[in-house]
Amino acid sequence: MRPYLRAANVSWDGLRLADVKTMNFTAAELDTYRLEPGDLLLNEASGSRSEVGKPALWQGEIGDCAFQNTLLRVRPRKVLSRFLLHYFRHMASTGGFAERSRGVGIHHLGRDALASLPTPLPPSGEQRRIADVLDRAEELRSKRLRSTTLLDDLARSIFLDMFGDPVVNPRRWHRVDLGDLLATIESGQSPVCLDRPAGPDEWGVLKLSAVTSGAYRADENKTLPASVVPRTEHQVRVGDVLITRKNTPELVGASALVESTPPRMLLPDLIFRLRIDKEAPVLSAYLQRLISTPMKRRQMQQLSGGSAASMVNISKGRLAGLPIELPPLSLQQEFVRRLNRATEQQNMLVARTPQLDMLAAGLQHRAFQGKL
Repeated sequence: MRPYLRAANVSWDGLRLADVKTMNFTAAELDTYRLEPGDLLLNEASGSRSEVGKPALWQGEIGDCAFQNTLLRVRPRKVLSRFLLHYFRHMASTGGFAERSRGVGIHHLGRDALASLPTPLPPSGEQRRIADVLDRAEELRSKRLRSTTLLDDLARSIFLDMFGDPVVNPRRWHRVDLGDLLATIESGQSPVCLDRPAGPDEWGVLKLSAVTSGAYRADENKTLPASVVPRTEHQVRVGDVLITRKNTPELVGASALVESTPPRMLLPDLIFRLRIDKEAPVLSAYLQRLISTPMKRRQMQQLSGGSAASMVNISKGRLAGLPIELPPLSLQQEFVRRLNRATEQQNMLVARTPQLDMLAAGLQHRAFQGKL
């Protein structure tokens, strides 16, 4: 049994190594798939155009560690790994990799498309200088991201402190099936859309990436063509709990709570909306936080089916049978009050993030245009 990395271990702020899986590798397989310091790992596929090709640098953090086929490995030669990392980040964030990808719904970059990527190759000293400048800009962004991540961790800690591990259920909260709390489980439609976000007066259809981060992102949508009549019953509403019903095994079952949304946003067929029954003793904010805990996510992912390793599906029937722990409503309300205080602080940090994003993007653009 050897450790290996998968797409879930690659993030914009580097590698996430708290949850590294293991599997059997023969000696020959380990020779082929073993990672070496300086290797770059890229997400081979994603439901989001801006996530396909997302890269991270391996620096030998774990001995005899391999990688899974949801990642592409690049072993640089004639080029500094840190320089190439920043170039790959630039290509991923600006959609350059998405333009080279194939597939509908899930974008696959593929080894051949990556191998044919035109890549700038300045002298080694210039590569180092550019990498140093972009490293400093990235460190500023990473500090901001770490701050927001710590607030996410605080929200999870508040949940566990008040309710305990929901799967183990040490406090013996009353359990019911999810379906017993709902009026319906709904999904929308996914007509062929324009490959751009909707404008202020246009209708948009959500992409999977509107939910996969765990926060509702209405900007992750595609424009509904003017020739297509919108199905207004699929319109997203404040208070909706959304769940990805079909995605990669790591991302299926991701959820988000809609706290605000543009008025003309529609559900696709790959996202479920949970409509809570008006008489049900559960708050939408509590329910969404419950099903997003790592323990409950794993339980929900076990409900998925499908033979393809890259795309699995959760049916309405199986989702309705998911066990839900129900503490008293007064305790749920106290949790939401504490959660809101943490969210306010997080929103303040997030509001300042675009300035750092613009700085980093501007520096990347100038660097790879030879103007830095």
